[in-house]
Amino acid sequence: DGEPVHVFVMLISPESKADEHLSTLRWISSAARDPDFQSFIRQADTAAEILEVLRERAPESFSG
Repeated sequence: DGEPVHVFVMLISPESKADEHLSTLRWISSAARDPDFQSFIRQADTAAEILEVLRERAPESFSG
């Protein structure tokens, strides 16, 4: 679409965790559409801040 990329997500998991991998991809995909989530992620300056945003937004069932 010619637009700049501001966030890139890479998820690595073992083959034995395929269901959890897909569940996490669904969650990230859904969260990425939320304007508030986008804003908080883009404002994060460190990996620790990004992890904090992810943990705050993660569903209770998310164990990652």
